Amino acid sequence: MRYQHKNRLWTREAIICAIQHWADEHGGIPPASQEWNVGYMAKRGQDAQLRKFYDGGYPHTTTVLYEFGRWNTAIAAAGFVPRQPSERRFGAAAA
Repeated sequence: MRYQHKNRLWTREAIICAIQHWADEHGGIPPASQEWNVGYMAKRGQDAQLRKFYDGGYPHTTTVLYEFGRWNTAIAAAGFVPRQPSERRFGAAAA
C-alpha cells in the first residue's frame, strides 16, 4: 500500500529521492524526523517549510515510518549514515 498526499503517491523510491533532495538543499545533511513533522513545524512557526509539505514537496514523518518502519532505515536506504541520539540537532545550543 502507498500513501497519497496532495495528488502525490509516496513510494519508497520517491521517499528516498525526497531525502536526497532535502540533503542537497541542506549541506548534505539528511532530515531529522522532526523536520518532516507538520505539527512540530506549525508549533515553531515554520510557514515556508509547511508550504512545501502541503504542496506535496516532502512526505510527512508518518509516511516515511509507514513505508520503512523506522526513520533511520529510510535515511540509510537513501545512502546516508543515520545520526545517533548524541548527534541530534534539536534542543542543542548553537555553536
